[in-house]
Amino acid sequence: MHAGAYTGEGEEGLGPWMQGTNDWFCLTGLFSELKLAVPWGHIAVKVWGSQKNPPVLCLHGWLDNANSFDRLIPLLPQDFHYVAMDFGGHGLSSHYKPGLLYNHQNFVSEVRRVAAAFKWTQFSLLGHSFGGTVGGMFSCIFPEMVDKLILLDSTPFLLDCNVGNDFKEAVMGTPDFGGYLQLCLLWTLRRQESVAEGDN
Repeated sequence: MHAGAYTGEGEEGLGPWMQGTNDWFCLTGLFSELKLAVPWGHIAVKVWGSQKNPPVLCLHGWLDNANSFDRLIPLLPQDFHYVAMDFGGHGLSSHYKPGLLYNHQNFVSEVRRVAAAFKWTQFSLLGHSFGGTVGGMFSCIFPEMVDKLILLDSTPFLLDCNVGNDFKEAVMGTPDFGGYLQLCLLWTLRRQESVAEGDN
């Protein structure tokens, strides 16, 4: 495939909103770098393996990027479809517009956008450090979408969705932490879209 617009040849379900910037063969088979369109620009992703295999979304740590997984993925089982994303403002992804904060809710929103772009209804998450925290938050908000959550050097103490309400209330100040996160995520999505519309 040539650099430029992604045609979807050879991979079912990918649309024109993904632009391929480079692909070649490496140890794990076909490797691609893509850009997924979002209201503030694009989210950059790296893809290994066939889209027909079960998907695993890889989330990097704070102030890191998708290249964190370049040496790990060749060592993992080859019968998965690995996608490593750059969070907004990291790696090759677009920076946010002025007025948007780089926080957990925004990054959870980006995970949802990547899943929607690939048309995934269920997938596994592999998160390193801060990426594990974001993956855990996503798993609490959208448990039906997450097959497995794999944490590397991450703190899981706030990620258990089945802890008692007393614990949630003590830690988060509200008995409905999941509902609170959903409201934050909805607010974040609306804020991103309104800021992006203001630029038009």
